[in-house]
Amino acid sequence: MTAAYLADHDSIPVKVRDVSRPSIFMTEILPTLILGVFMVFITGPLYAGKQTFAMAQWGLAAQDFSADPAAPCPAVRDVQELAACAPDLEALADRLSRKALVLATELGGGVVPMDPAQRAAREAAGRLACLLAARAETVVQVWCGLPLVLKGTLPLRLPEAEQR
Repeated sequence: MTAAYLADHDSIPVKVRDVSRPSIFMTEILPTLILGVFMVFITGPLYAGKQTFAMAQWGLAAQDFSADPAAPCPAVRDVQELAACAPDLEALADRLSRKALVLATELGGGVVPMDPAQRAAREAAGRLACLLAARAETVVQVWCGLPLVLKGTLPLRLPEAEQR
């Protein structure tokens, strides 16, 4: 980045930002604030309290969650199940990131299955989780009912589903 130095009326040098390249605020943060385009990704082990946390945090009800990404709900859960049969994980991650809230159960913390198909499904679920975390504005891991924000900050409200 190049910068010019100017002297103000007191002869104190002032650094002027190079406006030939837009800042990260203008390219990423401002559009998110204006358009409400963000996704919260919540992950954690089975029965760790992911959905309970989301319901308490944002005042959601059970009917606001669906395992079907095409459902008109603000939240989709159990997305790790979709990874095993997805021909293109990038496209699946793009489709899921249109939701305000995405929940995934971590599968890789136990014994590695002997069955190659089950190992491939776990691998696909892990890769999908990585893709979703990269696309998410906020990533939360819930363990024993306790949320830990891994990326970003918790939004005060979620945008309406599918309005992006």
